Amino acid sequence: MKKSNFISVIILFIYFGGISAINTKEIINLFNSNKYSELEGIKTEGTIDKSTAACLAYHKNKIKLDKADAESFRLIGQKYEDEYWGQLSFLEAGKICFLVRDYPNALSSLNKINYLGISEHYFWISQIYLKISEFDKAIKFSQDFAKKTSIKAYQELAHFTIAEAYILQNKYNKALNTLRYLQQSALVENNFALLHYKMGYCSEMIDNFESAILFYRKVIMDFPYTKYGNMAENRLYRIRSSNKELISISDIGYIESNKVSAQSVTNTESVKNATATDKYFLQAGVFSTYKNALKQVNNLKKKSYDGEVFTKEVNGKSMYAVAVGSYSSKDEACKAAEILKKDGFDSFVQQRN
Repeated sequence: MKKSNFISVIILFIYFGGISAINTKEIINLFNSNKYSELEGIKTEGTIDKSTAACLAYHKNKIKLDKADAESFRLIGQKYEDEYWGQLSFLEAGKICFLVRDYPNALSSLNKINYLGISEHYFWISQIYLKISEFDKAIKFSQDFAKKTSIKAYQELAHFTIAEAYILQNKYNKALNTLRYLQQSALVENNFALLHYKMGYCSEMIDNFESAILFYRKVIMDFPYTKYGNMAENRLYRIRSSNKELISISDIGYIESNKVSAQSVTNTESVKNATATDKYFLQAGVFSTYKNALKQVNNLKKKSYDGEVFTKEVNGKSMYAVAVGSYSSKDEACKAAEILKKDGFDSFVQQRN
């Protein structure tokens, strides 16, 4: 082949898309580096392939931030429906519609997503069904989302959605079972206040006032002066107004951090749930740092025990103790200590102040 003919072939090859002038990785790097002007200057004519064009269109629209609307993302999705970035455009369109409460168009966009590598749309669909009171569908899509995502925070959100769907149907026992699963799993990382408040609320709704009081107390003690701490106080007032024999006015309000919550902490039958009259707990270690105390709590959790950290003064220095259980008698606490011992934890009985 003559040199001139070879060059002509190369030119035609480049012109018709054989070599891309830019790739998706470079586009993403420009976007993440906030080099928006460079990104805007990239042309799609000539040498760019369909996948790269979809990536470019998606990120150019993302640059618009609050000015980007659902319709612009939907059009990108329709143009590149078979491409990953086109599918993500449908996701963005659905999220924007959800935030402005345009649920029919949100569902329309989200239901177009069929790419196996995208699972977030299940979450948004579940939230839409929760908002429009189609609770069974909300539960189904939350369950699908929990199965398909490997991100713990997303799995946590999915289970909270399932619990909320049950609560809104007054199915409090089912909600409580879902929340117990969350409590026993390692999924919850930051939403402990929400978890214990919801568990208290469900317990209250099925007239298990003793458990409700314990969960509300825990929220107040661990998260004072917060939204859920204040809500827990309000629920305690409501319980007291109708069940005065169960709770005194001194139980309501902030519980000092050096007092142990009365929450029951194990699934073992021999270690019973706490009641308002419980006087004993087990101390499973005292540590000089809060971090080491939390490690002990995590070790207990692996054996299906829930521990709590509280502070105590030792020779004028703050120490961190780990409490397990709550018992009405010393004999009951001693039996529980024997069970802990079999699972590898040394403890001794302490009496509440």
